[in-house]
Amino acid sequence: MSRDRDEKGRFLPGTADKQQVKQPTPADHLKKHQFQPGQSGNPAGRPKKGDAWADIIAEAMEDNAGELTGRTQDDKSTIRQAVTRRMILNALGGDVKAAQWLADRESGKPGQRLEMEITDAPSPLVLPEEQIDEIYQDNSSD
Repeated sequence: MSRDRDEKGRFLPGTADKQQVKQPTPADHLKKHQFQPGQSGNPAGRPKKGDAWADIIAEAMEDNAGELTGRTQDDKSTIRQAVTRRMILNALGGDVKAAQWLADRESGKPGQRLEMEITDAPSPLVLPEEQIDEIYQDNSSD
């Protein structure tokens, strides 16, 4: 490959051979890291039902509370029921957070209402009818 140079040794523009090497684009170096056709970005896929934390917790909440705490085997209530009973007792004892927790789960959290009053809003521009007619006439003559 030969290219013409100026008096300072710099290459002259437009004098490159036709078989010049293609300059890489900024994304060329990333091509090897991209997914190939037919290749999944998540080969393991979504966790199976029962493997997610929410599923594990929900299942554990249905276990027998008596067995877990080592108390009496006669207690056949679930952990969910035992936690709920404890929260009720705490709320009755004056624990406001326990009462709020129970209310949120029984009735759902209340929506927050937001009222605004805008006092510094500019008044709308009101033009006399004569000015409006003038504007329309000026624009229609163009």
